[in-house]
Amino acid sequence: MGDYSKASNLILREKRESEQKLAMLSEITRLVSSLLHLQDVLDAIVDLLTREFKLDACSIRLLDDDGNMIGVLVTASKKKNYFHERYNDVIYIIANQIGLAIKISQLYDEIYGFSRELEKRFRKGQES
Repeated sequence: MGDYSKASNLILREKRESEQKLAMLSEITRLVSSLLHLQDVLDAIVDLLTREFKLDACSIRLLDDDGNMIGVLVTASKKKNYFHERYNDVIYIIANQIGLAIKISQLYDEIYGFSRELEKRFRKGQES
């Protein structure tokens, strides 16, 4: 195979990978902005990553660090050196989107709690 053919194949592979990354990021952004329950968002992201990256295992674990929720993305593949530098950019962005999903969920839960409290106070005021 000549140098031109190798370069052409490399460019085509990089183009396909870039298109895949953009499609994944677009879908994750849609999920984060449309689903309100954190577990639904995280499950959908895990399903998407497993399918698109053809992973053997994927999970997102939530850890509580003194009241701060932290998400940990864990991925695994039986293929040697499956994750390498060319995926670092998209994994970093996905991790940030998971962080946004966690924050949005926390804010939603907080607003929901305020709403319930206001409803209780309103009902109590009507009974008096």
